[in-house]
Amino acid sequence: MYKAILKRSGRYLTVVDFTYLCAKPDDHDKFILNYRDIAFNTYFNNSTKKRTFEGIRALTSNCTKIEKLSLCSLIIDCNDLHLSRLFSKNKNISYLNLVNYTFTGKCFSKLSAESITTLLIQRCQRLQYENLRMLLSKCGNLKILSLWRTTTENELFDQHVIEFISSSNAKNLEELYLGDKMSYAPLQRLSYFRLDFALDNLTCIQINNALHDQIDQILIDIGANCKNLKMADFSGCSEVRDDVLMNIITLPKLEILCIDGLRWITERSLVRLSEHLKVLRCAECRVSDAGLRDILITSPNIEILDVSFCPKISNEILHYAIKLTKQRTNNVILNMYVSNTLTEEWEIEEISPFFKLHKVSYAPFFSRFDQRECFQVDSTFYIRT
Repeated sequence: MYKAILKRSGRYLTVVDFTYLCAKPDDHDKFILNYRDIAFNTYFNNSTKKRTFEGIRALTSNCTKIEKLSLCSLIIDCNDLHLSRLFSKNKNISYLNLVNYTFTGKCFSKLSAESITTLLIQRCQRLQYENLRMLLSKCGNLKILSLWRTTTENELFDQHVIEFISSSNAKNLEELYLGDKMSYAPLQRLSYFRLDFALDNLTCIQINNALHDQIDQILIDIGANCKNLKMADFSGCSEVRDDVLMNIITLPKLEILCIDGLRWITERSLVRLSEHLKVLRCAECRVSDAGLRDILITSPNIEILDVSFCPKISNEILHYAIKLTKQRTNNVILNMYVSNTLTEEWEIEEISPFFKLHKVSYAPFFSRFDQRECFQVDSTFYIRT
């Protein structure tokens, strides 16, 4: 059926996306590749686990006008040679998303780099830094770059990526995702990373688990040169202090701030958050009831507030949040997460139409497939488009 569809319609296709078949949000990860119930898997990955390339060959044989390409190794198996042939026949690819592949990146030489605006290379292994450096050096129109959980065999990988970010080629960059929230190994080479020039287009940035002496200067640079930032995620950068974080807090358009695990952060910096703020994740920080009261007043549009594992949070703030949200006129519901705090949910008898209390930790992920925000309320996942 797959081959018949491509044979009939492949020459007209501009969007090919196989990642939706295997992407599923999960509490313990940004996504898991769930393919046990997918019929395509029995076709492309037989029971003997022999590699079969029928899927990628069918794409290459029938498609010549692809503009948006998203492939996952568990659905479409391929290597550098197959990707090279596919890229050679499709010169207008502007959106490229490769998930869970083991390849060197030699295929990048066949891409029309000047047409690439979105480059997502996630969970890939053994990528040679020289091939990525070559591609990035030619991507003058790149707007979105994600290297989530991508590894190489060379220690210069981070350096070359950061050289690109610090070059004039990055002038159009809107979203940048480095590091890994779930990783216990900090980024080691961010000392090469300076954002000491204006990036007016940058709206989203994620840098996780960076070392203290590196991340401080990065935050200072971002605050000075990225005035249009809307989403910032520095979870796991545990040694950041209030004085440094203040450079991000005061950005006027900030809507989403994720600082889980920043154990020295208090409300001293957070009370200056923007009125546009919608999501604040500060699990394992040192915020108190008094500080949260000020945050809820200055940021009346908060929809997600995660203060799990914050030892100074008690029922006092819950009573106050209920009282305050009753007066909301913007119809925004505050979802508050208080796992492992001093709160006692059974003591709360008041209700508010704009307040929901959750003991389950907030489990968001920002999908690199379609840039939609997903979040969990109790056991149900929602997608905010």
